[in-house]
Amino acid sequence: MNPSLKLASYVVTVIGTLVFGILFGQSWRQLNASKTSVEAVSQPIPARTNVSLASVGTNAPGSGSPASAETPGEAVADATEPVVDPGAADREPAIDAAPIAISGKGWSRLLFWGFFGLISVAGLGALIAYDVTQFAGSRATETLFDHDGEGLPDTIGDQVEKAYGDGDFLEAIRLLRDHLKAHPKAVDAQIRIAELYEKDMNNPLAAALEYEEVLKLSMAPEKRGWTCIHLVNLYNRMEKPDQAVAWLQRIVSECPGTPAAAKAQERLEAAGLEVPDAPQPPETPPDETPPSNLPPGFRPRGS
Repeated sequence: MNPSLKLASYVVTVIGTLVFGILFGQSWRQLNASKTSVEAVSQPIPARTNVSLASVGTNAPGSGSPASAETPGEAVADATEPVVDPGAADREPAIDAAPIAISGKGWSRLLFWGFFGLISVAGLGALIAYDVTQFAGSRATETLFDHDGEGLPDTIGDQVEKAYGDGDFLEAIRLLRDHLKAHPKAVDAQIRIAELYEKDMNNPLAAALEYEEVLKLSMAPEKRGWTCIHLVNLYNRMEKPDQAVAWLQRIVSECPGTPAAAKAQERLEAAGLEVPDAPQPPETPPDETPPSNLPPGFRPRGS
């Protein structure tokens, strides 16, 4: 995927997820608030009974002051008069509220924002899943088919160069070996050790052994070819022509089409030695379909 297009897709999906998520949350809160208010209004208000007790005298003996005694006519008159509550006029009448239906606009807005928010989340998840699978696939491919590994970190490289500048080649090799213990695929570190043995410590045998260890790993054909050329030069230096010729032939057969293979073939031909045949790519089987007499664009029936 184009990096610019990928970045734009990430920006659009992230912004869409945030915006639609906020709008969905606001619609949800508004809908809940409407439901709460409707439930509160829909509950019936109980009617209040206002009772005002009039002072009714009694003729019972021992009731107290004689002034409180009433005649039978006065009692009947008090009973027939209406009882008036002074605070009844200030109270609100009882309301018999019917349930109020919630408008469908709130639901439609909630579903609208939720739908587009779900699309944004799905798009963002698809982009993340794509990048994760691409990263995992590339790492798996490097693990299976490429052992070049990463270069030396700056901290290790600086320490190696400092030891090399001080002339302490063994310390430089020790630092490189410590790095190899933690990163066995660091081919550059192992090649650097071979170069130190070859050029600085004048130990071609140790250098050849290091190069042979490196060549046990799978590398790019060009890098593998030139590493083999270094090993051939070391065997020639140690006067071991058989090993040198064997590696020249391996370069031709294992690294076809590379400059190192062409150089190895020239050396073998100049020495009059056998040059192995480079592996040829598999040929496509010829088309055995008989020629047709039909006009262009037509084909036999049933084919």
